[in-house]
Amino acid sequence: MGTENYSIHTICYSVCLSLEIITNAYQATLMIKVPNGRNYEEQYNNCMNMKNKCFPLIILLNFIFAFVYLFISHGSLPLYKCFTYIIFYSTAVFGLYQYETYKTLCISQGKSLILLIGSIIGVMIRFLICLLFINSKISLFIFGMVNLLDFYCRSLVYRIILFILNKNSKLDYT
Repeated sequence: MGTENYSIHTICYSVCLSLEIITNAYQATLMIKVPNGRNYEEQYNNCMNMKNKCFPLIILLNFIFAFVYLFISHGSLPLYKCFTYIIFYSTAVFGLYQYETYKTLCISQGKSLILLIGSIIGVMIRFLICLLFINSKISLFIFGMVNLLDFYCRSLVYRIILFILNKNSKLDYT
């Protein structure tokens, strides 16, 4: 990968980690808004309503703060060398947004095993893709996008399993 690319990756990835404070705040809001002890459909509807209300603001804040954090943390590496890549690294918010929404549903439903399954699948996907592209010329673009893919895959696993479990629980009661 080389020293310069590694430096760019480290800076951009640290910016992404700092940006997770935005989606973590969104998830905390969801935990307050999603009533515990109610049925799945109501919790799902509450999550989707919050998701739709918050999406534009979270995306806007994410990209604004990405450039602010980049400006603060680029160190001696010239800013222009990181500028293009930070856009790709910041797209992780699209996966994180879904991830935090469905993670909240898993937590409110008490389905912690789903979180473990989704996390293992997401990390395996991230690892394999990074391994495939580590020495390529597009590695920094791929490393930026793999965060999005990881968290989106996790959210997809959470969503599918929750849907199946909810569907099966409805069949048991009828």
